[in-house]
Amino acid sequence: MTGEETTISFDYGRPAASSPGVTVRGRWESGRWVEIVSTDARDWPKTTSLDSGSELAESPPVSGGGWRRDLPFRWEVGVYLALFVVALGMRMYDLGGRAVHHDESLHGYFSWLLFNGSGYSHDPLMHGPFLFHITAGSFFLFGDNEFSLRLAPALFGAVLILTPLLLRKRLGNVSALLISGMLTFSPSLLYFSRFARNDIFVAVWTVVLVAMVWRYMDDRRPRYIYFTAALVALGFATKETQYIVVALVAIPLLVMARSDVLGWVWGRRKISEWNPAGGMLVVIVTLTLPMIGAVSGLLQGTLGLTLANDDVTTGLPLGVADGTGEIVAVVITTFLIVFAAVIGLMWDRRVWLIGFAIAASIFVVLFSSVFTNWGGLASGLWQGLGYWVAQQDVARGGQPDYYYVMLTSVYEFLPATIGLIGAVYYAFKGDAFTRFLAYWPLATFAAYSAAGEKMPWLEVQVVLPFIFLAGKALGDLLSTLHWRPSLARGGYYVFVGVPIAVIVLWRLIFLDDDQPGLGGLEVAARAVVLFGVLALLAVGLFWLTRCIGSRQALGLTAVAVVGLMAILTVRTGWVATYQDPDVPTELLVYTQTSPALAGLAQEIEAAASLTREGEGMKVIIDGASGFTWPWTWYLRDYTNVSYANLGFARPEGPSDAYVAIVHTRNENIARAATEEGFTEGRRFPHRQWFPETYKQTTWSQFFNTLVRPSRWQNALNFFVYREMSQSLGSEDAFVYFDDGIPLRALE
Repeated sequence: MTGEETTISFDYGRPAASSPGVTVRGRWESGRWVEIVSTDARDWPKTTSLDSGSELAESPPVSGGGWRRDLPFRWEVGVYLALFVVALGMRMYDLGGRAVHHDESLHGYFSWLLFNGSGYSHDPLMHGPFLFHITAGSFFLFGDNEFSLRLAPALFGAVLILTPLLLRKRLGNVSALLISGMLTFSPSLLYFSRFARNDIFVAVWTVVLVAMVWRYMDDRRPRYIYFTAALVALGFATKETQYIVVALVAIPLLVMARSDVLGWVWGRRKISEWNPAGGMLVVIVTLTLPMIGAVSGLLQGTLGLTLANDDVTTGLPLGVADGTGEIVAVVITTFLIVFAAVIGLMWDRRVWLIGFAIAASIFVVLFSSVFTNWGGLASGLWQGLGYWVAQQDVARGGQPDYYYVMLTSVYEFLPATIGLIGAVYYAFKGDAFTRFLAYWPLATFAAYSAAGEKMPWLEVQVVLPFIFLAGKALGDLLSTLHWRPSLARGGYYVFVGVPIAVIVLWRLIFLDDDQPGLGGLEVAARAVVLFGVLALLAVGLFWLTRCIGSRQALGLTAVAVVGLMAILTVRTGWVATYQDPDVPTELLVYTQTSPALAGLAQEIEAAASLTREGEGMKVIIDGASGFTWPWTWYLRDYTNVSYANLGFARPEGPSDAYVAIVHTRNENIARAATEEGFTEGRRFPHRQWFPETYKQTTWSQFFNTLVRPSRWQNALNFFVYREMSQSLGSEDAFVYFDDGIPLRALE
């Protein structure tokens, strides 16, 4: 009430771990503090005589120093709901429209078999069983089609944007909202939320795991341990990248609990006396230990054992132990389980046993395919990691070491730029939580860059921690700005000057390409004018620093730059996701099924109807070069389909099939089967890929491009317009129809 003493409590932007809130008592009059009686904020000076004209009076440091008042929670709920609706709409729009990717067809087909009662057996080639069970559930509810195939990832992608709420007290209200916004519009997260792969599930498990760790360290409630146990198990049941996730989370816990761990090692401290970080470390490590036995496969050459089979010619599945190696594998796994149990029971018998029971239950249910495939328990405990140990040297994809530098700079430049600056700041001036946020993206980036297999969908894991760090840093920046006085004194000029500066810089970079007919004198004159404009803008910024202070001026400039980057991010995500989503003009696409194939699948369906053969119509698919996929998904209901490789199974005479699809390299071989009774072959692209000419670029050439403006033009043309000097890679096929089918009806 005006002129009366009042007390206001609110969340503070940079709280101490023990004091996340701030209470201010004083007189609030006519929209400003007239007198502050007391405050418990350490970095807000207590005063009893406050000048009513000061910036502090106009802008009390609510939520970190510069907001007049914190957003009421009811408005926050509205913003989160709006973001969720937008995220859900973006992920659901035309979800089934894109041609099914090779990997999606594998995931879809085996989920369809599970849905139809044919069961499922865990195969680490396709990662964990969670994807197949949840997709089979989607088929049960909504039918088996491209939409329901991608529905679960889309829903998880939408739920992901709500996860910052779990860390809201640590992040601050503003930062949490900003992170949700970045998660909503991130190009990588948007694209792979509409893709039937495991990666978006892993992203949700990872963020919630991090949240449970910090919430447990705040109040030590056992429920956070139980959630952690479930998340560890779900992560392993989803994808083997969980090994990287738990390692990245465990390392800072070990650092925070180092005195407890060393005290236990030297016999001076019991495990039951460890601090919360140590307790969480015990839970994560003991639940992971039984899963790491197969790493011994790295030593199998030295030991003379087969601990992780890496030779496909043996007929054994990759990653399994064999012979004496099987006995050794059982011994190693048993030892790890017993050792983990001993440590867990020494820490907290009741809590650990409940946590272990939760994790074990999830593991058994999913890896046994709901008690129908008990062999899945062995493959989950050993082969899951063993397969990737055997595959590490294969380095599928053959991507360069700087692969994620390239992907991140093209798609996730906003969180990466802010995050790198924030990491430096928090490394020196942060608390335990913000130092973790600084460590998390850098360690994740290093881990995935060091891994042998680099794929575009792993960018999801790389960018995720950058978004949390960037959102926290940007929220803290916004909270330190004194908006009303700064804007009143001319700060709004920044939001005009920054776009002008960007346009001028763009013109300078492309100056010689603007009008090729211009002479050297004209080009020089234009350069002088452009540099003159930049000089005027620099003078204007200097003037602004004199008016509102250098910190406020630079802060507003940073906000304006971030705003432009945010607009470009939204555009980048939209183009990558909705503009020709199954034509690989994007680095996010590895190899993509051609949209022509999806159209052809509809033609085959029409042909089945016209011939009255229905799902019994005979179709020949040349299985050369993996062309079996994605046809196995598209033709899953057809009962008379052959997938033989025609390069080996040569036809001896005319075929009685109604449709034949032949790889271009087997066209001549298949002629004996298709030259009579078939239409002339129609060529179409079966799969296409982004032209990966960058693979020949060395590190020195890569950085040389960054520091030489003369080489920026091609990079910027791709960055903004996706202009490429190379055509798409393609592997083609021919399709032949029985000449008795009225083809006009197929058009």
